[in-house]
Amino acid sequence: MKKVWNKISNSIYEFTIDGNEKAKLEIFPNTLESKATCEIQKQVFEIKRIGFWKSVLTITDGDNQEVLKVYPEKWYANSSIVEFEGKQLKLKVRNNPLAEYVICDNDQEILAYGLDTANNELKVRITGSGDNHLLLDCLLWYLFAPVANEHFGDTYTFMYLLGI
Repeated sequence: MKKVWNKISNSIYEFTIDGNEKAKLEIFPNTLESKATCEIQKQVFEIKRIGFWKSVLTITDGDNQEVLKVYPEKWYANSSIVEFEGKQLKLKVRNNPLAEYVICDNDQEILAYGLDTANNELKVRITGSGDNHLLLDCLLWYLFAPVANEHFGDTYTFMYLLGI
């Protein structure tokens, strides 16, 4: 399964799987809540940071109902809790050996976005344990896009291979 994030414009990304468009993500970094909108199969979701320190992240649907919530496990930890579809998943930030965001379910990695090197080039690596909800891909790309922008500059196309 080949997953690709294409940069459409300055802050708009298109997500395809095997050449079929699956989602669009637009990030508004200069807003107080660091908002983003995600469109999956004509359904629009809003991503934003809330709370005094903006450490809680929520994703709401078109009816303004919360469908996903991310909050720190502890205020000083490098991991967070992801509440999604009645489950509590864990989001970890680590260096493996470079920057990586990982979502785990009972210590089993289900989706990871990370930097990698191949043929003396820096690349983005997406690994997963199967067919995950596209909202999790949008969440990880929302979190990982600043890292990618910092390392790849302004003009790029991200192409990845999903490892199963």
